[in-house]
Amino acid sequence: MPPKQLLLATFPATLLAPVAAMADHHGEELETASTDEAKAEAAAPEVFGIAMGQPVESLSIDLESERTPHVYYLDPPSDHPEIDLLSVFAPPATGVCSVVMSVSPYEKDRYGRAAMADYNRRKAELIDRFGKPSETDTLRRGSRWKDADEYALSFWHGDRKLSSKWELNGSQGYSSISLWMSANKPDALYVLVNYKFSNYETCSSAPVR
Repeated sequence: MPPKQLLLATFPATLLAPVAAMADHHGEELETASTDEAKAEAAAPEVFGIAMGQPVESLSIDLESERTPHVYYLDPPSDHPEIDLLSVFAPPATGVCSVVMSVSPYEKDRYGRAAMADYNRRKAELIDRFGKPSETDTLRRGSRWKDADEYALSFWHGDRKLSSKWELNGSQGYSSISLWMSANKPDALYVLVNYKFSNYETCSSAPVR
């Protein structure tokens, strides 16, 4: 399991499918009210069953972070068996404003082939929905870990960076979505996705208790 500190360093973070609503068309006033309600619901995205602004009390919390205020680790949903860790940033005044998920590490993946296949699949899915991201794929100049069989090792030593980021600025209810790769052992890689809802700025300015 990747150390929880690696996730904590990324928070706050979050997510994926807008909730649709139907307008009521019985009279002009009802239609206007229903339209406003539909817009409000449509603006609340959801991922892994977790909605933007959802109160922390309604979540299935496994552990509360001792290091970072308002960060909670949840029981991964049964319909997403690939998830190893699922975390939210949820101040009480605003509810959930970000979600980070991490897949189970790919052990003995020195060449990074299994982790890269996962990374590319998730990136393609996000591109289909959100368009082209900005990309980072770098190896530190002079790194000792540049051979093909040292791909995982280069992440372990912090020499290699691989990430994709979608700056959405509120589009579809998201501030941004980030995808990146990390290592928890010299030969084990894992993939993370960081979803920030459009209420992230409000959440990140929430007072620390």
